[in-house]
Amino acid sequence: MNDLVLYLRDLRDSAGLSVAALHDRLVEEMREQLERPPAEQTLHRRLRGVNLHIRRQLVDAVVVVCTREAGTDTEAAKEYARALFDRADVEMRPAEPAASPLTDAPDDLERHREEIRRLRRDLQAKEIENLRLVTEVTAVRQLLSSLANPHAEGPAGGDEPIGGILNRLHQLAAGAEEALAVAQAARDETARLREWLAPSAAAREEHRAIHGTSLGNEGASHDGTAADAELAYLVSQFRRRDPTGALMAEVIENTRSSIFDGGRTGRFDWNQLHRTEKALFTTIVARAMQQTFALAEGSQALDFTLDGIDFDVRYSRNNGGWVFPPELLGELCVVIHSDDGTGQFSYGVVRVTPEYLNSRLANRDMKRALNTAGRAAIRWVHQDKDFRTSILLRLDGADREAILLPTTGHQRLTELLRRAEGTPLSRDDIATVCRQPDPNRRLREVIQHLRTEGILVIGGASDDRSALARLGAPEPGPQQWVSLRLVPAGPDDPGPTVEIGGSRWRKAGPEDSEVALPTDQWLRARRTPRSTGQHPASPS
Repeated sequence: MNDLVLYLRDLRDSAGLSVAALHDRLVEEMREQLERPPAEQTLHRRLRGVNLHIRRQLVDAVVVVCTREAGTDTEAAKEYARALFDRADVEMRPAEPAASPLTDAPDDLERHREEIRRLRRDLQAKEIENLRLVTEVTAVRQLLSSLANPHAEGPAGGDEPIGGILNRLHQLAAGAEEALAVAQAARDETARLREWLAPSAAAREEHRAIHGTSLGNEGASHDGTAADAELAYLVSQFRRRDPTGALMAEVIENTRSSIFDGGRTGRFDWNQLHRTEKALFTTIVARAMQQTFALAEGSQALDFTLDGIDFDVRYSRNNGGWVFPPELLGELCVVIHSDDGTGQFSYGVVRVTPEYLNSRLANRDMKRALNTAGRAAIRWVHQDKDFRTSILLRLDGADREAILLPTTGHQRLTELLRRAEGTPLSRDDIATVCRQPDPNRRLREVIQHLRTEGILVIGGASDDRSALARLGAPEPGPQQWVSLRLVPAGPDDPGPTVEIGGSRWRKAGPEDSEVALPTDQWLRARRTPRSTGQHPASPS
């Protein structure tokens, strides 16, 4: 393969053509051929040898274009290039497996795994070619239907336009059948090698007894499906790095915050996003995941790599709604699903194979979704874990409408802290309601105003946050605030109380009237709690 790559590079250098210029000439040269020229970025990879051994027509076209530009002998160059192509094709063929896996050395097992990876790449290329042919046949049939004359008797002659289309259709059909046969052969070979590399449990025990080592596929999935050590390793690594699911929850929360941009737009619901913003969600999730999990860039068309294992990232709001382009056939994918309505997410790993995909295309990009078997094959890292959604989604409709109805940020934030009593509010919640990227000044004003209504608001950075737990409310975390309405405690009140300004206060009930907190003493105490050692709200 290296000889062929170097020869094509020499031809291109002698012709003085850049890859972009070569691509433009290939578009014209291959116009009438069954194989279309690849995109410019793909052409870069082909000229480096990636899947070049299955692109004979592309090699011929590159030789013709370069020799024509250089003014050299085209036929001689083409003959030499075909000899190199045939040699590369032989080099890329899988070696015959040995008679028994028990007698193989570890190097032999690794060689066979490499053959499986190569066959998987070949299968992916054949699937792409097959889908392209099916699409082109469908388009030609539609064109033929529109041009056909319903009053004509018999088929159109070969010299007529429709006759030419018919001839083209027959050629495409023959090409499609050939591509299907090649793809099926590659699929069968991959299945055969997988079966050969997945010996029985008895064979594993016998090999362990003889050699003292286990066979190389004991990283197989725990659900009894075909062995896939790479998939099992990815799952184990994600579970090790994210044992509780908190890291992926952070990824989804940060992505939502970035896309919704509530401080500037006031948006909190998925339906408020533009179509292009929804399409960007997967990309931003992937980049946030790379940063949070410290992932390296992947090779070729895949997003990331972890310990040498490449994988892609797919996100969908609908569980099972992920779609996969043809270039992901045979590859590992991390699939992520989150639901704003339930506030839960799941993510796992799946190997994208033809038998796991629907036969029907999901869109014009030839992407396909997982079928029932594919969804069952997902190895979940975490399922149905909680993540933080907007408080406006968790409140009932009447409360949400009352919060959003006022025209000023001060009024909206005041109403939010009144109605979301005892619920931790994030900085995003505050910014979205205020519609200000930096709502801190507005928040300080509202906190001071709400004290006149007996509502205490404590942030996660306050030394007094433990007083909330004493009163039965959750403590705010970093960049969170909790509001709670208080009333003076009577001598016979059995519940917990806190001391504010020298008097005892308890959590207010629905029947209690509003009583203002001692604002001046509270403010004075909060300004100097560390220097005086006095806490403005101490639990009793």
